[in-house]
Amino acid sequence: MKFLYVSMLFLLLLSFLPVTNVIADIQTQRVIIEMNVIPMTATERRNEKIANEYKKKLLNSKQQVLAKLTASKYKYLKVLKYTRYMSMQVDQGTLKQISADPNVKSVHVDSLKVASLLESAPLVGAISADLCDSNTCGAGQTIAILDTGIDSAHPFFAGKILGEACFSTTFATFESQSVCPNRQPEQFGPGAGVSCNIEGCDHGTHVAGIAVGNGNRAEVGFSGIAPEANVIPIQVFSRFDDNDRCESLGLSSPCLLAYTSDIL
Repeated sequence: MKFLYVSMLFLLLLSFLPVTNVIADIQTQRVIIEMNVIPMTATERRNEKIANEYKKKLLNSKQQVLAKLTASKYKYLKVLKYTRYMSMQVDQGTLKQISADPNVKSVHVDSLKVASLLESAPLVGAISADLCDSNTCGAGQTIAILDTGIDSAHPFFAGKILGEACFSTTFATFESQSVCPNRQPEQFGPGAGVSCNIEGCDHGTHVAGIAVGNGNRAEVGFSGIAPEANVIPIQVFSRFDDNDRCESLGLSSPCLLAYTSDIL
């Protein structure tokens, strides 16, 4: 099975637009820490032994960084298990300490993103009428949609959902709450990628429909770009109840924003 992992910026329709005013307290910052570990090659990822050794190396590198910090030096630790990253809230002194650690390659602000529908087919070059045979386009492919989840009962997606996941954050400092069905930071399995229930939660369904919607199954006269592809909906947004933050972005409160660490 071939998997084509899609973010709103990378393949379809959308971009995660950065929100620049996310740090309320200049004395502390929520950051993403990139470990100084060389990524595996495509060939290495297919070797189970090498992949397992790589995971151990990643974990050891993260543990070495954390071992040098006391619990009072950081808040809200999220270790992104399968990547070179972890995120936390730190003060300026701890930020300097982490940045100087030889196990750390770089440190980035864990910025917030807002979903924005820009272009669809033109963005991915799917503007030619003979781009592909509509009866087979996308066959054998699976597209992961990182967005607000989808309406899994929509006939566009009948028999097409191969897996689901949710990554969403409850963080009191920013007045954000997880919208995963289990209200935890992450969830996997049936129902995990369902759309939430506040304004803007239908965004992911729209995106997925343009990507893989099958008009024949839905008995409508139009389909998405790859109607024979399957889909994995991944919900990556969180609910924000901060009126000032939402209104500054032209959104009503509560609003949906995505932490970069949840997208990763």
